Amino acid sequence: MTWRFRNSQLSGKQPRSIWLLSAILFTSGLDGGFILLPLIEFPQYQEKNIYSFTNPLAIELGFWGITAWTLYYVSTLYFLTLEPKLQLFSKQWVQKLSALVVIITCAFTLSLFTQLVPFYLSERHSDHPLFTFIILLVIILTALVISTRISLMMRISQLSVLIFIGLWSYLALSSQFDSQTLISSIDLGADYLTSLHKFIVPFNDYHEFYLAWWLTWSIMLGQFVARFVSGLKPLPLFIVMTLLPLIPCFLWFALLFHLEQSHFTLTTEVKWCLLLLALAFVINSLDFMVENYSRAFNIGLQDIGKSRFIIINSLLLLTLSYLFQLQLIFVQWSAFVVILLFYLLIGYKKLPTPYFTRSTKKPVANADRCTHTSNIGDQTTTDGMS
Repeated sequence: MTWRFRNSQLSGKQPRSIWLLSAILFTSGLDGGFILLPLIEFPQYQEKNIYSFTNPLAIELGFWGITAWTLYYVSTLYFLTLEPKLQLFSKQWVQKLSALVVIITCAFTLSLFTQLVPFYLSERHSDHPLFTFIILLVIILTALVISTRISLMMRISQLSVLIFIGLWSYLALSSQFDSQTLISSIDLGADYLTSLHKFIVPFNDYHEFYLAWWLTWSIMLGQFVARFVSGLKPLPLFIVMTLLPLIPCFLWFALLFHLEQSHFTLTTEVKWCLLLLALAFVINSLDFMVENYSRAFNIGLQDIGKSRFIIINSLLLLTLSYLFQLQLIFVQWSAFVVILLFYLLIGYKKLPTPYFTRSTKKPVANADRCTHTSNIGDQTTTDGMS
């Protein structure tokens, strides 16, 4: 698709600047695990033999690296180029199946955050069932409110990025993360590139969990991000969505690895800051997902009213979150549904020939010279290919 539409100017329904697009992608494409998991995972990567083929920093980059962002890019490119013509996701059964993946992913995101909190707070408080319930309820209610306003979603995304930069700067200064440390981190991180082939398919159950995580997010995030693309060709879009996010990811992982290696003691205040930043990322992830599945299942604000919208969605997400905590459902299941959806779509409707072949007769489609503007959401398209 990147080559076929290489000269197309791609735009979504609500085009925004590259800065805002990057902020939305970074905060919505990652959740609280990005902030909280590395300090928990680094010791495991050092101790277990299966990770001995490279260093812990390279492993972390591999799990959160190019594979995930490329999936997001391919999904976004599909919704900007092929979906306006094929209209596969306008089919009701596709919308329902996709929304099922989204709502399961919402519950997984909530469950993961509550499981990570005890690593940063005293067990006396964080393990109490009431504490977990309050956290879940606060996150859900906040996400429900934000999901009703796209403008508020974008403001929260920008604010989260600024908080992320501020916290990174504070921790870097406090832990003496200097230029020499950065250079050493770059050397360690470069091992990820030499081991890139090892991260394409799962090499253990934990890597499989990560790949399932990214696959589950790919469709819904592609739909969401496609709205905000503004006049970008596929190659610049690839850079914005795949290479650009790796910079803050690397800086964050390098800093946390430095904290772990130098045995830096996190104060209570810093732990709370990490949790609050993770909470912001979780809310950023949930708000667009709630907007997605509630529309498909007709349980959105405009469908059932404010009170019922809050009550029904809160009960639904709370129930599914507890099912995740009880290990009665798993994120791998939703990844399986995504794969199943791919195969069903391929079998349901073959892709039109003009997208993949060049006719020697009268040209029906020439994506190389078209200006392609997709209005994702209301399924209206202005396309120079018609």
